[in-house]
Amino acid sequence: MLTSCGPDRHEKEASALVAEARTALDTGNCRLAHELADSVGRAYPKALEARREALHISTLAREGLAIAELEATDSLLARLAWRSDSLKPYVRRVDNPVEPYFVAAGENSDKVYTTTGIYGRLSPEGDFYILAVLAGHTVKAHSVSVQTASGEGASTARIPHDGERNDRGAGRETITFLAAECDSLARFVSLHSGEPMTLVFNGTSGTHRTALAPEASARLATLYDYASAVRQARVASVRREKLSRSVDLSRQQAARTYVEPEEEK
Repeated sequence: MLTSCGPDRHEKEASALVAEARTALDTGNCRLAHELADSVGRAYPKALEARREALHISTLAREGLAIAELEATDSLLARLAWRSDSLKPYVRRVDNPVEPYFVAAGENSDKVYTTTGIYGRLSPEGDFYILAVLAGHTVKAHSVSVQTASGEGASTARIPHDGERNDRGAGRETITFLAAECDSLARFVSLHSGEPMTLVFNGTSGTHRTALAPEASARLATLYDYASAVRQARVASVRREKLSRSVDLSRQQAARTYVEPEEEK
């Protein structure tokens, strides 16, 4: 008698758990519905009918979660599109024999290599980088920093002298910092754009400090913000494609796992 009662009790408990999952799904709590439905198979592996219904609920819950993420991603893409469109007029293309690139509008490209400063650049692929130029001084620079009047600041990574990305010819020191090497500094400038800042060239033979002109920090911040919006939009677009495929897959699985109601059998 005890043996015969066991399976019935488990089936009832499993059915009650399925009912909770169904209620969660009907009220829009897809995450809870998914967790409850998935627990049925683990807790009651022999409750076959309950497991079949739980599988269908779990599939519907996954679909609901994917749809919610898809809607959030669409909303994010719309905001990023608005952001990049609003900044695009302040960005201009520079045609270069080696490779074209983008700079902030208002930058005088003819004076870049003769004027100490940091200059934002954006590749055609959307990769942000910084060109740092120290003209008329020698510190054997390997990195640059920016500081506000309060003492807050950020620095780039160290780039050793190699004659290419860190060049000391033609009476100037020029360093090219790739995205990961200058992101902290560019983000700091973006957050503090409009504040007085000091630009510091750090080298093995000393340092050189100069004021970072407000218009220079504003141009760097504009290009960095534009690049960030473009990059985030690219990531979000890839995410959207994956979510769209996930929704389609969940719908196919839901059709296969559909359990016909008892009254219609």
